[in-house]
Amino acid sequence: QGVWEQWIREGRTVHYVLSHLPQANFDPEFFRTHEQAIADTFNQHFPDKPVRLWGKKGLFGLFQ
Repeated sequence: QGVWEQWIREGRTVHYVLSHLPQANFDPEFFRTHEQAIADTFNQHFPDKPVRLWGKKGLFGLFQ
């Protein structure tokens, strides 16, 4: 919730939020995530403004 509140206070754009969805994921490690599917759907509808996910959590975040 804190991440979402910060983004609202900062007036972040939808593009920013979609690009940084992994930072807001509060699901436990090793559970299925949906950030990539959300980004893929956005990119299909808005190919002129594609998003790329940033800020992965956990072990994989170290290799970004």
